[in-house]
Amino acid sequence: MQPLRTTATILASALLCLAAAQAQDAPKRLAPPGADELKDAAKQTRETFKSSLSAALEQSDKNQVARDMLAASEGEKNPALRHAMLELSVDLACDSADLNLAIQGVSKIEEAYEEDAAPRLIQAAGDTAKAVRTPESGSDYFQNAQALISRLLDRDQVATARKVAEHTATAVRASSALQSSVSLILADLRELEAAHDKLARALAAAKSDAEKASLKGRHLCFYREKWEQGLPLLAAGHDPVLQPLAEAEIQKDATPEALCAVADAWDKQSEKLSGMAKRQVRSHAEFLYRDLLPKVGGLAKVKVENRLKQIESRQAAAPGGPVKVAKAAYVGEFSGRTFAEGVPDELAIASTGRTLHISGTKKTDTQTVLGRRTGHFGKIGLLMGVGRRTGELGVTVPARNDQTSYAIHLVKADGTLESQAIDLKPNEKYAWQTQVDGNQMVLRVFSGRNPIATLRAPADAARGIGFSATVRHVGEKADLQVKW
Repeated sequence: MQPLRTTATILASALLCLAAAQAQDAPKRLAPPGADELKDAAKQTRETFKSSLSAALEQSDKNQVARDMLAASEGEKNPALRHAMLELSVDLACDSADLNLAIQGVSKIEEAYEEDAAPRLIQAAGDTAKAVRTPESGSDYFQNAQALISRLLDRDQVATARKVAEHTATAVRASSALQSSVSLILADLRELEAAHDKLARALAAAKSDAEKASLKGRHLCFYREKWEQGLPLLAAGHDPVLQPLAEAEIQKDATPEALCAVADAWDKQSEKLSGMAKRQVRSHAEFLYRDLLPKVGGLAKVKVENRLKQIESRQAAAPGGPVKVAKAAYVGEFSGRTFAEGVPDELAIASTGRTLHISGTKKTDTQTVLGRRTGHFGKIGLLMGVGRRTGELGVTVPARNDQTSYAIHLVKADGTLESQAIDLKPNEKYAWQTQVDGNQMVLRVFSGRNPIATLRAPADAARGIGFSATVRHVGEKADLQVKW
């Protein structure tokens, strides 16, 4: 693998359509057809596709008809017929256990008609979950549900996101690992929903702009991990503890010593909290400490390192964020697709708590993937829904040109990866962090104080980060450990 940034599709992303429906320059939406008009249009649609529908006995056949119908709807000028075609394509996508395709149909209905997509999305998520028959399709459902939940949270549709997660539990019923991840997601979403409702009530009762700023800022930082947006609000608020703390952090000329005191205060504040808020605030303190490491020396550095050890010891038993596992292949450019056709199942990947471990020995020779012969195979672990995070990584098997390769990745909303190979050596500790720099989400890897890899993507398009290991020749090994 060459140390170049490349782009490759890893996730089928229908969610851009949901964003497009909200765009200011989107076409004017139409009133939904009346019940009788829609009933006639549905009958006409089924009659037109009668032969295809009659032959669609297997899920793969239904999926193809859904795709054909979705494509045909683009050229339909009659609003009732187009609505009926989109509705039927969603039903067929659900029957074929393809949540991504169902989301495409729902988002196109929302884009074209004055309808609330939430009830239809919840229904589609439930129907699709019931149609999942294999662990593979359950894993794909989980992947697409995660992206959908992230987008719904961006639109403050917390209750809808929670209901999608509840259906996800049904879809992944064959995988105990994914069930565990969904349980964590559901617990967070239920807590977030309660906090969201509490915020609405508090804002309605607030008597001053300063009080409203404090409430909004606290929610953004403690529950939404949006510190860049929340800190200025906290600084403009009236909370006797959080206001001066936020104000000190956002000072442009703040010294490392002052920021260390801020990190100490946030860490102390986290001990007074519980659940999501506790994790978010503690994570923020950890982020500040790691950001300080290259900027301090002597006793100050020892202090920061000790603080990080204390945080890590408290977090050791805490569950981490859900990790999406995918097979990986390097075919001219990087490609990571779950259960991708032609990619052999090489290397093992395990995620426990806040660690990700990819290791193993390559057993198969070259294969044809995406029409090309290649031998670089392995695994990629994707941490979806990423905000500000920090961590470490290391290897016991070194990176070797055209043999063993390690890489970092940024997952974008359009389903593509920004990727960069990294030259890792055994017995060395590397640090990594994500942060927002202007309007860019940045993922960096450091060796000591020196950055050795940097990836950037528009902040509003970033959906996650990833770490991968691939091996070229039979008998060669890889061993990558990531902590966060």
